[in-house]
Amino acid sequence: MVATAARIGWEVLEGSGFIDDLGNKYDCLSDSPQFIKIAVKDSVRKWTLAKVIEKYPRILPERPDFQLNGMQLLDPISKLIPVGVVDLTPAASRLTNAKSGGSKQCSDWQPCHRASLTSAFSGGQWPQARLASTRDWVDDNLC
Repeated sequence: MVATAARIGWEVLEGSGFIDDLGNKYDCLSDSPQFIKIAVKDSVRKWTLAKVIEKYPRILPERPDFQLNGMQLLDPISKLIPVGVVDLTPAASRLTNAKSGGSKQCSDWQPCHRASLTSAFSGGQWPQARLASTRDWVDDNLC
């Protein structure tokens, strides 16, 4: 348990407590298991994003995408992901896993967009052989 907690940016306190990657304290004796579960799930999502960033460092913006109260953040909010990185996984998950056709937040969203969004998020690309087989998209045979 200690190694798993450390991997997701948590610190195990003596007794029955934890400090998460944001510095929040949790006590297993006073906080509900569901409350701690939600916090762990959030940290695991950030840890997963950190692993993706480690593998594909070019996905990071050159400068932060956001500011707080007109000032750029100088220190990381989380130990796991750099400043300025916005985790879009929850929003994308709602769009790709939606049971209904549309989205209340995005009126242009259609079910046919799911595959494209999933491909974009997963880094999906067409192999050369598949691209070459669609002659309408290729200008030369050296593809």
